[in-house]
Amino acid sequence: MIAALIRWSVLNRFLVLMATLLMTAVGIWAVRTTPIDALPDLSDVQVIIRTPYPGQAPQIVVVEPEAAPALRDSLRAQVHAQTGGKGA
Repeated sequence: MIAALIRWSVLNRFLVLMATLLMTAVGIWAVRTTPIDALPDLSDVQVIIRTPYPGQAPQIVVVEPEAAPALRDSLRAQVHAQTGGKGA
């Protein structure tokens, strides 16, 4: 099969050259028109959690620093499970 492909390519040099030029042009066009995010968003993830806490003002409710990483990882896992993509 490879020998037949080589034989066809040798007999149809013009078509092979045109296909090569077309694919090169399409590749150059794709590289030039693909948007690139040179400055990714590096800000911290912020999450609003609504929870009942009777008798207390919202300012009093504080997530302890040692609990924050576990909460963040849990929320990222939930986002990944819901969207099927990357977490926040």
